Amino acid sequence: MNITIIEAFKRSVERAPGKPAVICGDQSWSYAEFDRLTDALASHLLAAGIRPGERIAFHLLNVPELALGYIGCLKAGAIAVPIFSTFRANVPTTPRRTLWRGLAKVGVRS
Repeated sequence: MNITIIEAFKRSVERAPGKPAVICGDQSWSYAEFDRLTDALASHLLAAGIRPGERIAFHLLNVPELALGYIGCLKAGAIAVPIFSTFRANVPTTPRRTLWRGLAKVGVRS
């Protein structure tokens, strides 16, 4: 059975909309809540001019919003390009130009 991440997620939403989809400390989102949030993010990205197939870079720590951003990108048809949380643009060994050079290599537009 070959299905996409979004198809698998939608099946989970249909099966258990009230069950927790994301739990982190005191914060949690049910499948239905997470579905609405990721739909809203996808709509916002498309309204902002992101087109299917474009790459979106985002830099988040290991927090629930990381999953929201990733799934929101996929729902918009975009390609999520998460940046490692250990990257520090202000450290002399990893200057900001290094980040932009790497992002350009994978097709992220600025």
